[in-house]
Amino acid sequence: LFPQYGARFGPTRFADLDFNERSGWLGRVPGRPPKGATPIAATRSGQLFGAVFEQPLLADLARHRSKYLVVTGNVAGNPAFDAGRLVPYLEANPSFRRVFTTTAADLPEFVFIYEVVGPLTPVAHPTLVVADTVMLELAQDKAVQAAPHFSGPDYSAYISGILAAPLPVSAATPAIPVAHP
Repeated sequence: LFPQYGARFGPTRFADLDFNERSGWLGRVPGRPPKGATPIAATRSGQLFGAVFEQPLLADLARHRSKYLVVTGNVAGNPAFDAGRLVPYLEANPSFRRVFTTTAADLPEFVFIYEVVGPLTPVAHPTLVVADTVMLELAQDKAVQAAPHFSGPDYSAYISGILAAPLPVSAATPAIPVAHP
């Protein structure tokens, strides 16, 4: 479960939202991202904005000594908790290497597995990826309107492009020698 934080509606700019809840296994609990944490993915469900922040995500993975990170998504519709919004960040961070993907035949649903391959370090200038629902609710926020959004044909094309690309050579499963009688 990713460390996702929640903020109630009110402000009209993303930077002014008060993220004072955190998603837990049993629902929302009080919690705040560290001061100055960088948001990398944002969504909206009902009267709540949700965001995954870079530093708590990396800290959570380090604390649990995670070896792999599983990301699931669905390019159809606009599900509020589609973890695919994290894919651009994971693809850009050299701490992660994609080692498994489902196939294009599995779309609209997909699964990516990333291996943690190095020290969990932040990306120099990560991009915030937002859901269309965030863009609609924060229509006056120029930063949100300029952010990449993950829904519709652009999202499907982005994920399809990754599925069509071969895994990095170092991530490919080595060939298993077959003994011939």
